[in-house]
Amino acid sequence: MFIEIPRDPVKIWFDVTGQADGEPVTTIGGDLMASRQFHFVEPYLEERFKLVSWDFRGAGQSGRPIQEYTIDTKVDDLCAVLDAAGIERTHIWATATGSYTAIRLAAKHPDRVGSVITYAQYRPEPSMWAIWNSLDTIFSQFDWHDSARFVCKLFGGPVSHEEWICDEFEKGSTAEIYRLMHPPQISADLTEELRSTVCPLLVMLGDAGRMGYGSGYAKGYEGMKALRPDLELAVIAGGTGTYSVISHPEESARAAIDFLARNPLS
Repeated sequence: MFIEIPRDPVKIWFDVTGQADGEPVTTIGGDLMASRQFHFVEPYLEERFKLVSWDFRGAGQSGRPIQEYTIDTKVDDLCAVLDAAGIERTHIWATATGSYTAIRLAAKHPDRVGSVITYAQYRPEPSMWAIWNSLDTIFSQFDWHDSARFVCKLFGGPVSHEEWICDEFEKGSTAEIYRLMHPPQISADLTEELRSTVCPLLVMLGDAGRMGYGSGYAKGYEGMKALRPDLELAVIAGGTGTYSVISHPEESARAAIDFLARNPLS
């Protein structure tokens, strides 16, 4: 299904699957992977919840306008998707850079968010910019096919699914849009917005890989815990950083379902 955002205009793809009477869970994937990042956990969620999947503008099946990409735009587009799906309130499961959208949505529209599962990102970290600067150089030297594979290797995705991730990342968009989409997110500081959130919050990440627990990319957890002492942590053993939903879908889904069951919308 598509919804058109008339102010631009651009078409945003979304789908609603799972249990019609289940509590809604809306996923937010990372840049370019978008909805496909949750491909392997979807069957587990659909057994129990009403699952809302969507591709934010610039990625996947949604329109790819050449424009300024901001976190606020993604939040507004997601609200439009929820309105089109007839969903007033939902759980959010975000990973990778989808975390920025989840946190801002929970801070800006607390009435629409029941609980949030997120990765450990909410403000700039030096390691994020070090990786991005390397990628920006790669984009100027190689075509998108090769560049997409460099991106996946730098972010340390699981070897077991490397080709699948590379293919999905390449199909997900273009280098031109990625250059517009990624920097505004990793330069955002959502400290005050995270502090203002009131919904139950779970940080989920794997303990392996360059984005795993203890890595530079996952350092944000310590700051998040200081801002929200009540947040929970789920470390997926053997999971590859933010890709644990791909490398270990059953374990990731089990941790998510346990958290959501303890924090129902009602």
